[in-house]
Amino acid sequence: MKQYPIFLFDFDGTLLDSNDHVIHCFQEAFKDVCGSPLPLEKVTATFGIPLREAIRGLAPEQADELIRVYRRHSDALGLSMMHAMDGAVETLRALHDKGCINAIVTSKMEVNARAQMDHIGITDYVDLLVGPEKTTAHKPDPAPVNCALQLLDARPEDCLMIGDSPYDILCGRNAHVDTCGVRFTAVNLQSLLDSQPTYMIDHLSELLAMARPRA
Repeated sequence: MKQYPIFLFDFDGTLLDSNDHVIHCFQEAFKDVCGSPLPLEKVTATFGIPLREAIRGLAPEQADELIRVYRRHSDALGLSMMHAMDGAVETLRALHDKGCINAIVTSKMEVNARAQMDHIGITDYVDLLVGPEKTTAHKPDPAPVNCALQLLDARPEDCLMIGDSPYDILCGRNAHVDTCGVRFTAVNLQSLLDSQPTYMIDHLSELLAMARPRA
Protein backbone atom coordinates (compact mmCIF):
# COMPACT_ATOMS: atom_id res chain seq x y z
CA MET A 1 0.00 0.00 0.00
CA LYS A 2 1.36 3.40 -0.99
CA GLN A 3 1.91 6.08 1.63
CA TYR A 4 1.11 9.77 1.25
CA PRO A 5 2.17 12.97 3.01
CA ILE A 6 -0.88 14.98 1.85
CA PHE A 7 -4.55 14.10 2.34
CA LEU A 8 -7.28 15.98 0.47
CA PHE A 9 -10.67 15.42 2.06
CA ASP A 10 -14.15 16.12 0.87
CA PHE A 11 -16.13 17.63 3.74
CA ASP A 12 -19.86 16.76 3.77
CA GLY A 13 -20.44 13.03 4.08
CA THR A 14 -16.73 12.38 4.57
CA LEU A 15 -15.64 14.36 7.64
CA LEU A 16 -18.96 16.04 8.49
CA ASP A 17 -22.13 14.02 8.95
CA SER A 18 -24.54 16.55 7.46
CA ASN A 19 -26.57 14.02 5.49
CA ASP A 20 -29.76 14.31 7.55
CA HIS A 21 -29.51 18.11 7.50
CA VAL A 22 -29.14 18.27 3.71
CA ILE A 23 -31.85 15.69 3.04
CA HIS A 24 -34.27 17.49 5.37
CA CYS A 25 -33.65 20.87 3.70
CA PHE A 26 -34.03 19.44 0.20
CA GLN A 27 -37.26 17.66 1.07
CA GLU A 28 -38.81 20.63 2.87
CA ALA A 29 -37.85 23.03 0.08
CA PHE A 30 -39.33 20.81 -2.61
CA LYS A 31 -42.49 20.26 -0.56
CA ASP A 32 -42.89 24.01 -0.03
CA VAL A 33 -42.14 25.08 -3.60
CA CYS A 34 -43.10 22.09 -5.76
CA GLY A 35 -45.74 20.41 -3.59
CA SER A 36 -43.95 17.11 -2.99
CA PRO A 37 -40.57 15.90 -1.71
CA LEU A 38 -37.91 14.41 -3.94
CA PRO A 39 -37.13 10.68 -3.98
CA LEU A 40 -34.22 10.13 -1.59
CA GLU A 41 -31.95 8.77 -4.31
CA LYS A 42 -32.33 12.02 -6.28
CA VAL A 43 -31.17 14.01 -3.27
CA THR A 44 -28.15 11.84 -2.50
CA ALA A 45 -27.16 11.80 -6.18
CA THR A 46 -26.42 15.53 -5.85
CA PHE A 47 -23.97 15.07 -2.97
CA GLY A 48 -20.58 16.46 -3.93
CA ILE A 49 -21.64 19.32 -6.19
CA PRO A 50 -22.52 22.93 -5.24
CA LEU A 51 -26.07 23.47 -3.97
CA ARG A 52 -27.03 25.97 -6.66
CA GLU A 53 -25.83 23.64 -9.42
CA ALA A 54 -27.61 20.67 -7.82
CA ILE A 55 -30.96 22.43 -7.55
CA ARG A 56 -30.74 23.93 -11.02
CA GLY A 57 -30.16 20.43 -12.38
CA LEU A 58 -33.30 19.16 -10.64
CA ALA A 59 -35.72 22.05 -11.20
CA PRO A 60 -34.21 24.81 -13.33
CA GLU A 61 -37.37 26.94 -13.59
CA GLN A 62 -37.88 27.03 -9.82
CA ALA A 63 -34.24 27.00 -8.79
CA ASP A 64 -34.02 30.49 -7.31
CA GLU A 65 -37.06 29.99 -5.08
CA LEU A 66 -35.92 26.50 -4.08
CA ILE A 67 -32.51 27.79 -3.06
CA ARG A 68 -34.09 30.58 -1.01
CA VAL A 69 -36.42 28.17 0.80
CA TYR A 70 -33.65 25.57 1.26
CA ARG A 71 -31.50 28.19 2.96
CA ARG A 72 -34.39 29.28 5.16
CA HIS A 73 -34.79 25.72 6.43
CA SER A 74 -31.02 25.33 6.78
CA ASP A 75 -30.73 28.53 8.82
CA ALA A 76 -33.56 27.38 11.07
CA LEU A 77 -31.77 24.11 11.82
CA GLY A 78 -28.39 25.74 12.37
CA LEU A 79 -25.79 23.16 13.41
CA SER A 80 -28.20 20.99 15.37
CA MET A 81 -28.15 18.09 12.89
CA MET A 82 -24.43 18.25 12.06
CA HIS A 83 -21.83 16.03 13.69
CA ALA A 84 -18.33 14.72 13.03
CA MET A 85 -18.16 11.46 11.14
CA ASP A 86 -17.00 8.57 13.29
CA GLY A 87 -13.22 8.84 13.60
CA ALA A 88 -12.90 12.15 11.76
CA VAL A 89 -11.46 14.21 14.61
CA GLU A 90 -9.14 11.46 15.81
CA THR A 91 -7.88 10.64 12.31
CA LEU A 92 -7.19 14.25 11.36
CA ARG A 93 -5.40 14.80 14.67
CA ALA A 94 -3.27 11.68 14.20
CA LEU A 95 -2.36 12.61 10.62
CA HIS A 96 -1.45 16.12 11.78
CA ASP A 97 0.70 14.70 14.59
CA LYS A 98 2.48 12.42 12.09
CA GLY A 99 3.56 15.49 10.11
CA CYS A 100 1.08 15.07 7.26
CA ILE A 101 -0.84 17.86 5.55
CA ASN A 102 -4.65 17.82 5.75
CA ALA A 103 -6.69 19.83 3.28
CA ILE A 104 -10.43 20.06 2.71
CA VAL A 105 -11.67 20.35 -0.88
CA THR A 106 -15.39 21.06 -0.77
CA SER A 107 -18.28 22.35 -2.82
CA LYS A 108 -19.62 24.15 0.28
CA MET A 109 -19.12 27.89 0.68
CA GLU A 110 -16.03 28.49 2.81
CA VAL A 111 -17.75 30.65 5.43
CA ASN A 112 -20.18 27.81 6.16
CA ALA A 113 -17.48 25.16 6.04
CA ARG A 114 -15.33 27.06 8.54
CA ALA A 115 -18.20 27.42 11.01
CA GLN A 116 -18.93 23.71 10.74
CA MET A 117 -15.24 22.80 11.07
CA ASP A 118 -15.17 24.75 14.33
CA HIS A 119 -18.40 23.07 15.44
CA ILE A 120 -16.97 19.54 15.10
CA GLY A 121 -13.53 20.47 16.40
CA ILE A 122 -11.23 19.90 13.43
CA THR A 123 -10.04 23.41 12.54
CA ASP A 124 -6.67 23.01 14.28
CA TYR A 125 -5.87 19.92 12.20
CA VAL A 126 -6.70 21.33 8.76
CA ASP A 127 -3.98 23.19 6.86
CA LEU A 128 -5.99 24.36 3.85
CA LEU A 129 -9.64 24.86 2.86
CA VAL A 130 -10.55 25.00 -0.84
CA GLY A 131 -14.19 25.98 -1.38
CA PRO A 132 -16.04 26.89 -4.58
CA GLU A 133 -14.94 30.52 -4.26
CA LYS A 134 -11.40 29.55 -5.22
CA THR A 135 -12.20 28.04 -8.63
CA THR A 136 -14.51 28.73 -11.56
CA ALA A 137 -15.04 25.01 -12.26
CA HIS A 138 -16.14 22.47 -9.67
CA LYS A 139 -16.16 18.73 -9.02
CA PRO A 140 -15.85 16.50 -11.01
CA ASP A 141 -13.63 18.97 -12.87
CA PRO A 142 -10.04 18.73 -11.56
CA ALA A 143 -9.89 22.47 -10.80
CA PRO A 144 -10.53 22.22 -7.02
CA VAL A 145 -7.84 19.58 -6.51
CA ASN A 146 -5.46 21.40 -8.84
CA CYS A 147 -6.03 24.54 -6.79
CA ALA A 148 -5.11 22.65 -3.61
CA LEU A 149 -1.98 21.25 -5.28
CA GLN A 150 -0.91 24.72 -6.35
CA LEU A 151 -1.52 26.30 -2.94
CA LEU A 152 0.33 23.47 -1.18
CA ASP A 153 3.13 23.37 -3.77
CA ALA A 154 2.44 19.64 -3.97
CA ARG A 155 2.92 16.94 -6.57
CA PRO A 156 -0.11 14.82 -7.56
CA GLU A 157 1.72 11.61 -6.66
CA ASP A 158 2.11 12.79 -3.05
CA CYS A 159 -1.63 13.29 -2.51
CA LEU A 160 -4.68 11.15 -1.76
CA MET A 161 -8.21 12.47 -2.32
CA ILE A 162 -10.84 10.99 0.03
CA GLY A 163 -14.58 11.33 -0.57
CA ASP A 164 -18.05 9.84 -0.33
CA SER A 165 -19.25 10.81 -3.81
CA PRO A 166 -18.32 9.88 -7.39
CA TYR A 167 -17.76 13.61 -7.95
CA ASP A 168 -14.95 13.56 -5.37
CA ILE A 169 -13.31 10.53 -6.92
CA LEU A 170 -13.56 11.87 -10.47
CA CYS A 171 -12.21 15.25 -9.37
CA GLY A 172 -9.14 13.52 -7.94
CA ARG A 173 -8.69 11.17 -10.86
CA ASN A 174 -8.98 14.03 -13.36
CA ALA A 175 -6.16 15.78 -11.46
CA HIS A 176 -4.05 12.57 -11.59
CA VAL A 177 -4.30 12.08 -7.84
CA ASP A 178 -4.93 8.71 -6.17
CA THR A 179 -8.36 8.45 -4.62
CA CYS A 180 -10.14 6.75 -1.74
CA GLY A 181 -13.87 6.15 -1.40
CA VAL A 182 -15.65 5.62 1.91
CA ARG A 183 -18.07 2.74 2.36
CA PHE A 184 -20.14 4.71 4.88
CA THR A 185 -21.39 6.94 2.08
CA ALA A 186 -25.06 7.93 1.84
CA VAL A 187 -24.67 7.94 -1.94
CA ASN A 188 -25.48 4.78 -3.88
CA LEU A 189 -22.45 2.61 -3.14
CA GLN A 190 -22.30 1.10 -6.61
CA SER A 191 -22.08 4.56 -8.17
CA LEU A 192 -19.10 5.28 -5.92
CA LEU A 193 -17.45 1.98 -6.87
CA ASP A 194 -18.13 2.68 -10.55
CA SER A 195 -16.04 5.86 -10.28
CA GLN A 196 -13.05 3.53 -9.73
CA PRO A 197 -11.35 4.87 -6.60
CA THR A 198 -7.82 3.64 -5.97
CA TYR A 199 -8.88 2.43 -2.51
CA MET A 200 -12.06 1.86 -0.51
CA ILE A 201 -12.14 2.12 3.28
CA ASP A 202 -14.72 1.29 5.94
CA HIS A 203 -13.40 3.75 8.55
CA LEU A 204 -11.33 6.93 8.35
CA SER A 205 -8.73 5.50 10.75
CA GLU A 206 -7.58 3.18 7.95
CA LEU A 207 -5.88 6.22 6.40
CA LEU A 208 -3.25 6.17 9.13
CA ALA A 209 -1.60 3.14 7.52
CA MET A 210 -1.19 5.22 4.33
CA ALA A 211 0.47 8.18 6.05
CA ARG A 212 4.04 9.41 5.95
CA PRO A 213 5.37 12.81 7.06
CA ARG A 214 5.82 15.51 4.47
CA ALA A 215 9.52 16.07 3.91
